Amino acid sequence: YWMNCDDTTTTTTTSTSTSTATSVNSTKTPQHLYLPNNTKDTEAIDMCLRSIPQIVENADELLANPPRVFGSTSQQQQPQERILYAGQGEVIHATPDQCDILLSDRATTCHILAFQQKQQQQDNSNKSLFSMAHLDGDGYGNCILKMIMEHKRFAAHHKCNNTNQIPIDVHIMGGFEDDDGCSRKITNSLFRTLIEIAASEPTVSLTLRTCAVTSMNDTGHSCPIGRGLGMDLRDDSGTVFLAKVTDYELLGPVPELRAARLWTAAGNNNSHEDSLLVIHSWDANKITIPPFRYESFGKEARVLLRVDNGTLLRLTSTSPDVEEEEEYCHDFRKTLRFMNTVPEASCFQQNNTAPAYFRRVGNTNQWKWIRCYY
Repeated sequence: YWMNCDDTTTTTTTSTSTSTATSVNSTKTPQHLYLPNNTKDTEAIDMCLRSIPQIVENADELLANPPRVFGSTSQQQQPQERILYAGQGEVIHATPDQCDILLSDRATTCHILAFQQKQQQQDNSNKSLFSMAHLDGDGYGNCILKMIMEHKRFAAHHKCNNTNQIPIDVHIMGGFEDDDGCSRKITNSLFRTLIEIAASEPTVSLTLRTCAVTSMNDTGHSCPIGRGLGMDLRDDSGTVFLAKVTDYELLGPVPELRAARLWTAAGNNNSHEDSLLVIHSWDANKITIPPFRYESFGKEARVLLRVDNGTLLRLTSTSPDVEEEEEYCHDFRKTLRFMNTVPEASCFQQNNTAPAYFRRVGNTNQWKWIRCYY
């Protein structure tokens, strides 16, 4: 199976079998990336990616620089940068008119997926759409396909010159060599989904520009190098970089409510395939949180709030040995207190049947709750 990967001027061929793959390269044009079709081989896709020099070079370039820090006291954050953040299990779509930077972090086994589409309109002006998702597991094929469908809808809406060939650049970062193999499982599932989309959607051309996943994102000591990814939308550049958010307010509106969804069976949705939540779209410049039900943890919450950080990590994290302890425990306790003290009726409208909407205040990173009347 194949999709495109980044430009290269070298040719690399690996023996084809059920456990290996072939990459066919052409000078100065995107190459076809062939991947194995043996789903029982858990290492095949990871090893295939590591055998392609251009992919390894781009991964090394991404991981060579320390993460850019976004926080209230950070000198790396420029004034008036409009941030749009995707939390765990969330998807965001945006244009350069809506924000400057897409961000997602706090990933260990999770993978962060980013798309960039840049096309010319009939009046010769460029229109770009950027997307980001924080994948906390495998099996999100339908959700990723829906992301691609948004790019097709964007191209059709803006009457781009060539809607028969929609170019989308792909950037992926996340995972490490964890003992349970969760990272590699996500990597394999994600790439098989992208390959299926490339095969079934002839009007979409996917090109892998950046890929630092699982063993490629490991320090050599079973710990992730990159935990966050940023994408710059200004000037339609689509530049990606490692990122870290230290200011809780930059996570966007009510991060506690959004995190609570993860503790309620994916927002009371029994289908894992549809459990990624699109909170921001290119045609609706607001953050939307659909209603879901949650309950207080009661006695269990009081116990968890009293234990030390190490115990909390061991009880609640899937990767306790590599989590950033202070950050993780701070976020978890805020969510737990929120669920224990804020009733769901105060979060959603129309007797918990209508979403909560938030709109950005000017060019700041503050968000205002929008009260809607029906």
